[in-house]
Amino acid sequence: MSKKINISLIKSRKVYTNQSLAELFFVHIRTVQLWKKEGMKPLEENARPHLYLGFVVKEFLRKKCKSSKKKLELHQFYCVKCRKETISKPEKLRYVITDKNLGNGNKHAKIFGNCKKCGTGIFRFASDKIINKMISLKILDEEGTGLMSNSSLPLNTDISRVSKKQINEQLTLNF
Repeated sequence: MSKKINISLIKSRKVYTNQSLAELFFVHIRTVQLWKKEGMKPLEENARPHLYLGFVVKEFLRKKCKSSKKKLELHQFYCVKCRKETISKPEKLRYVITDKNLGNGNKHAKIFGNCKKCGTGIFRFASDKIINKMISLKILDEEGTGLMSNSSLPLNTDISRVSKKQINEQLTLNF
């Protein structure tokens, strides 16, 4: 599925035609007809127009969406250009931990790199817990000076771990 389809738009107890599904998801009617060929079952095979129960459509689209997902290992990324899972060049790996909180108390993070095969920029979302695990497994370098610093700090290469309070004090002294 190249286009993200919002399955929650389907009402389970409603009956849909090819045309109504196409209009609901903003896809071409041929897409819905292809879904039938891929296994979405109409109420009656020989009846025209084909009628589909909402819960059958939901189940089909969930299975279709699940089959296209790829489970990545801790060190892997998905390269959009290669269209498969890959690893990054080790010298290009970097991460940013943002100030956003995740629901489980961890901090939101992004890991950036370059595809080892084609060189395209790749990234994945993570948490600070995953970053720490990757550091302990020596997949990522520990945070230090340079561009590997936290995004809440300015990107100055001459400072190491400095608190926000110290940075604000320095900025107010300069003005």
